[in-house]
Amino acid sequence: MALVKLVIAVEDKNHGFSTAIKVLYNPNQITITKTGWTTDAKIKKPFSKPSPATLSVNLFFDTSIPTDMAGSDTERFYKESFGINKYTYETVDVRNYVNQIFNLTNPRSELNRPPICRLIWGGKNEALSRLEGYKGTVMFQGVLQNVTKTFTRFSAEGIPVRANLSCTFLEYEDPVQNVKKLNPIDDPIRIIKQGESLSSIAQEEYGNSALWRIIADANRLVNPRQLTVGSLLTVPPLPR
Repeated sequence: MALVKLVIAVEDKNHGFSTAIKVLYNPNQITITKTGWTTDAKIKKPFSKPSPATLSVNLFFDTSIPTDMAGSDTERFYKESFGINKYTYETVDVRNYVNQIFNLTNPRSELNRPPICRLIWGGKNEALSRLEGYKGTVMFQGVLQNVTKTFTRFSAEGIPVRANLSCTFLEYEDPVQNVKKLNPIDDPIRIIKQGESLSSIAQEEYGNSALWRIIADANRLVNPRQLTVGSLLTVPPLPR
């Protein structure tokens, strides 16, 4: 059985997750922190004040091992990431891979913010079907808040070949989804995403794709088959 690798799926300009970064070595520890209560400074009593969760993980990268001695997993990594299609002793700069993750802190011009990331690893096939080849459970969704890269080994030419990335992801949830949680009875809204249809939305919201007409009528859609990506859609509660 092939080793399942942790994958960081990255939001694209259409707000989907069609691309992913696969780590070279799986982490041996992942820490998720959540604060649900705080204490009032005056009355000294705790009260509920939920805050976004954070996920911390250390990732290890090493490109110093020649591909014909490193085993199939590393060899495949070199081929996919750097285009090396045969055995080689060529020194590969570890920054070619590390910077893919390090740069996730930068705002994307098409999004006006850093991209949302989904950490996918193992478990059931709950990842988006568009992310072909990367099946697993979405463990966490958030933006890369902090990252520190440390180079620990260099080649004779001074090229970094080993590195550690200390990453902290901050939980992120679509504002529209937050509105739906706070307002579950009155007409909630959602943003239409690439590839969605009224049937798929009805399946997600009601558990029955055949109820798409309720959404179509609520939004007075002339042609229910033509949905505009990025527009708002009202999803009313099911009638009792």
